[in-house]
Amino acid sequence: MGNVDILSVGVQSFNNDILRKIGHYEKFGSEEEIAQKIKDSLGILPILNIDLMFNFSNQTKELL
Repeated sequence: MGNVDILSVGVQSFNNDILRKIGHYEKFGSEEEIAQKIKDSLGILPILNIDLMFNFSNQTKELL
């Protein structure tokens, strides 16, 4: 079996309104808390991947 070298995190959004709409705010915290968790995870594995979703209603490119 090979080594694990990537951490993939399904953040979905760094916008509190969107996080609330998709049920992530209560489950994983605010945009600030999520950003801090990401910062804290840097260096654990060589590669960090963050998954974001786009095309929520009223979402703009700037929010992404």
